[in-house]
Amino acid sequence: MELIILGTSASYPQAGKACSGYLIKSTGSNLLIDLGSGVLGNLQQHIDPRDLDAIILSHLHPDHFTDIFSLQIYLEFPAGAIRKIPLFAPPGSDRRLAALSWANSKDPTELFEFTDLAAGTSFNIADLIVTAAETEHAETTFAVRVEDSTDGASLTYTADTGPSPQVEELARGTDLLLAEATWLRRPDSDGVGHLSATEAGELAERAQAHALALTHLGADVDASQAVQLAKSAFGKNVELATEGDTFLVGQ
Repeated sequence: MELIILGTSASYPQAGKACSGYLIKSTGSNLLIDLGSGVLGNLQQHIDPRDLDAIILSHLHPDHFTDIFSLQIYLEFPAGAIRKIPLFAPPGSDRRLAALSWANSKDPTELFEFTDLAAGTSFNIADLIVTAAETEHAETTFAVRVEDSTDGASLTYTADTGPSPQVEELARGTDLLLAEATWLRRPDSDGVGHLSATEAGELAERAQAHALALTHLGADVDASQAVQLAKSAFGKNVELATEGDTFLVGQ
């Protein structure tokens, strides 16, 4: 199972980067997790978006989903038969996306087959098994664990979250933890729900993850310091997720 990093920026695309987006490729499937601004262009460097087997939107904050509208245009033109792409997202996402679509566009339900995410549920996408857990965030948000049914390799993506026992349990023993690290150090007040670099490392250590990669760093965060703080807390090597990187999960 491969994890390809398509975007890592928090809140807005930093210079030359994209917001959150991650492509998981296995023997039998292409799964896209999150579709923030700039992700669609990077996705096309790896696959034709029409070849996606499913999309997961962790939540509907703009830096995690707004390229869904660009994908709608991509799927609509040139005109022809449209294969609905399964789309897993928080409850009510179909209505919210429809309300934001432009007047002459197809309704999102004509392009995507919507399924509500729910805490503790598992579902299959071809040879991948996906399990969801709700995170600690201002918007209803889901972390996901993706396992390859052929070899047992596992990846857990925290999405946006503050410290969370549910996310920790979801990540238990995962081969790779892809964790947000919005803050270098926790601010005095965080009313949204994010992790600091140290907290990301602590999460990986408590969950007994085999490897940790940091993503969703704030624009003012020094990446090298974030990696060092997370490494000190984790006690193992820590990678920085960067656009274009490929991680071979479970190897």
